[in-house]
Amino acid sequence: MAMKFLRQPVVEDISGLSGSTIWNRVSQGKFPKPIKIGVQAVAWIDLEVYEWQKQMIEASRGSEKKEGEADDDEDEQGDHASENESFNTLATTIEPLAA
Repeated sequence: MAMKFLRQPVVEDISGLSGSTIWNRVSQGKFPKPIKIGVQAVAWIDLEVYEWQKQMIEASRGSEKKEGEADDDEDEQGDHASENESFNTLATTIEPLAA
């Protein structure tokens, strides 16, 4: 899967956080650092933002698997691939609007 650069308005939309909260968490090491893409422009790497989302969900919900449940990792990976494709399509659609 190709990486994409996400500008701040898109990151705000994905994360549900305000710009100032994003920057506060970046400085605290609690949110991915952006990279410079120009003299006065930064962007976040999409995969890093998605991984942060996954970590927030796991921290919020904890382990939801009950003892004795079979691992469905193969099925989940297939589901996530489909979700990522859908999200990448959405991100591609949103990016030009945010620029």
